[in-house]
Amino acid sequence: MLIEYVGRLGVQPKRSGAPPSCVSAWAKATARHSAAHALDRGARQLDGTALRRGRRRFAVRRVDAMARRCARRGSKARTASVCRPPIRGWRRFPRSVGRLGPLTVATERDLTMAHGLMRRYSLGAARRERVPGVWRDAVSYVVRVFIAVRVGLFLLAIPAAAVIPPNQPADVPDWATPPVTHGLGIMFTAWERWDALWYLRIAAHGYAVEDHSAAFFPGYPAAIRAVAFLTGGHILLAAYVVSNLAYLAALAVIYRWTQDEFDVDLAKRTVVLLAIFPSAFFFFAPYSESLFLLAVAVALYAARRSRWLVASVAAGFGTAVRSMGVVLALAVVFECLRQCVSARPAGRDAIRGIMRCLGVAAVSVSGVIAYLAWWWQRAGQPLLPFRSEGGWDRNAQWPWITLWDGVRDGIQWVGIYPGGYHFLDLLVVAVAVASAVWVIRRTALTYGIYTGASLIAPLCMEFPGRPFMSMMRFVLVIAPIFWGIAEFSRRIRSWTPIVAVSATGLGMFSLLFINWYWIY
Repeated sequence: MLIEYVGRLGVQPKRSGAPPSCVSAWAKATARHSAAHALDRGARQLDGTALRRGRRRFAVRRVDAMARRCARRGSKARTASVCRPPIRGWRRFPRSVGRLGPLTVATERDLTMAHGLMRRYSLGAARRERVPGVWRDAVSYVVRVFIAVRVGLFLLAIPAAAVIPPNQPADVPDWATPPVTHGLGIMFTAWERWDALWYLRIAAHGYAVEDHSAAFFPGYPAAIRAVAFLTGGHILLAAYVVSNLAYLAALAVIYRWTQDEFDVDLAKRTVVLLAIFPSAFFFFAPYSESLFLLAVAVALYAARRSRWLVASVAAGFGTAVRSMGVVLALAVVFECLRQCVSARPAGRDAIRGIMRCLGVAAVSVSGVIAYLAWWWQRAGQPLLPFRSEGGWDRNAQWPWITLWDGVRDGIQWVGIYPGGYHFLDLLVVAVAVASAVWVIRRTALTYGIYTGASLIAPLCMEFPGRPFMSMMRFVLVIAPIFWGIAEFSRRIRSWTPIVAVSATGLGMFSLLFINWYWIY
């Protein structure tokens, strides 16, 4: 039906007797499903597009607002698809489904993906065909992966204390340090370690000015406290509920997000790698990583789909969960500006675009602004959450100096205790940096900004004696990094060895974490 010119902007469809139903650079339409393909060398198929929310006599004569979806992949431009069906009624549409009309090519730098438009402006022919199982497939696959890893970590906790002797536990004011117990109860108590004690203390008793607890942002403790009403006041159980449900939802959103940006195969690989990454046990423990990952996935996915209310609210919530939420807000605001500029509005449209971007920016930083205002009202120190980082022995440093110190220590202390921690940190950072380079070069600029800034920001706060401390936890919430790892596994065709190595690392890191060794 189509004559393909690989590497050019567009394809020439054959003419048919039916009235034109779609003007596109590369499109395939059926009565049940409409999919759009971005054409270039090595084009990716965009599945999961459905015509929906139609009305019986609804007709689209002219759609001149593209979905504003950036299709930039590196320095190469992608083609666009625009639906302009001159359909006058319900009965004529089925005869024109699957028939392509004259060719139209979009040549702007930031081109439009057809599936974004199809979701926004849809036709009545597929009214009875709701979203064709895309979320159902995502949830089904994610639940299977989640259960497998969760059960594995539960079982690992049972013999953990019998393998190596436990280390000295941490001490948190106003919160009893749980001992390393034996028996089946350790499956649930084994993950209450390090920063988890602070989150639980804050959820139970609130903040104090003098103990540097202000460095822990309130989003996660507030969620624990809210769920504790449903768990009979059991703080630890509420923390497990929040972390695990948020992680399950985050995996489902990341699956759909990756499927829209790439394909189903990469989405499955990304979910698996995110679940068995060596430090992925933080998602199941009482830590804020799972909740922040959900905010990241929802905010960036919604921003790329021009759902600005959802994107800005998710980013605003992310700034209330962690200080790194400011980087997420920056990425969302940049995407809003990029789409506004690429539309080249004039007159009132330009004013509306400016107001939209200002609104997105205001909502995106509302979480951190509210938290700082609360400390101003309580202690007269609005910047106390950031100043409290100094209480955890973190010092401001240039990122390249931190990077050099971490590489030097990771190589210098190999084979000497406790130099193994430096080497493990170096391995995680090396994988993250290599994948970040791929993200910056091969994906949308918004993802590159979020990935790069999320890696640079923690490198600007060096911990003396261990430059890459907590980097294995910080990289977990940089979701685009796992796209690069998944793409690498697909190119070298070594999926099983990568899964085996990553799962082994997850077991080893979990073993050290359970026994109070310095994995945090």
